[in-house]
Amino acid sequence: MNSYNRVFFEGVTSAFDEKGGVTHVDYARADRAPLYIITGEIDHVVPPAIGRAIVRKYRSTGSPATVDHKEYPGRTHRLVSQEGWEEIADDALAWAVAHTTTSVA
Repeated sequence: MNSYNRVFFEGVTSAFDEKGGVTHVDYARADRAPLYIITGEIDHVVPPAIGRAIVRKYRSTGSPATVDHKEYPGRTHRLVSQEGWEEIADDALAWAVAHTTTSVA
C-alpha cells in the first residue's frame, strides 16, 4: 500500500535526478496538451520569474506544443481569491477554448 511518505521522498529525491525519476518532465514532447502558465506580479511563493523560466525551458526545446504565459499586475499567489478574480477566470477559459482541438473518430 502506497503512503504519502513514498510520494514525498520520491519527489524530493528525484529533484536531484532531472533526467529520470518519477518527476521527470519531457519538455520537448510534441504531443502534450497546451500549457498556460499564470503568475501574479507580486507572488512571493512562486515568483513570476519561475513562470517565465518554465516557459523558456519548454520553448527552448523547439517543440511545436503550445506554451503561453500571462502575468497579472498587482496580484499575489492567491490569484483567484483576490478581488477581480473573474478577469483571470475569464482569461483562462478563453485561452483554453482557443486552444481546444476537436478530433473526429
